[in-house]
Amino acid sequence: MELIVGKNGIELIHKSGNWLLTKELGYSPVEMIAASVGGCSAYVYQALLEKVGIAYTIEKVLVSYERDAEKRAEPISKIEVVFYLVIAEQQQAEATKLLENIAKNCPVISSLNSNVVVQEQAVFVK
Repeated sequence: MELIVGKNGIELIHKSGNWLLTKELGYSPVEMIAASVGGCSAYVYQALLEKVGIAYTIEKVLVSYERDAEKRAEPISKIEVVFYLVIAEQQQAEATKLLENIAKNCPVISSLNSNVVVQEQAVFVK
């Protein structure tokens, strides 16, 4: 990966178009960390659901985060990932249980400081 200083700030070069790393025009680096946790969690959750044969449709994934204002750099203290998905009612309990396996199979979560709390939740929609 390569970062450059462009006319609008720091950019991550990508063949499909550069990503602006400034909150005003793109995503801040902190937002990208939270989004990376959400994206990795979604990939892992899909793999877990498929491995046990649960049919699903992920409608959307919402990611939110909190920062620790008590510390100078205000690092991320918590990331919440909420999956909105369609799963047959008889398989929802098993799908909920699989959430417990996301963190240990997600390299992004494994790379975070151990002080960062990551919570995943499934909301079943029809």
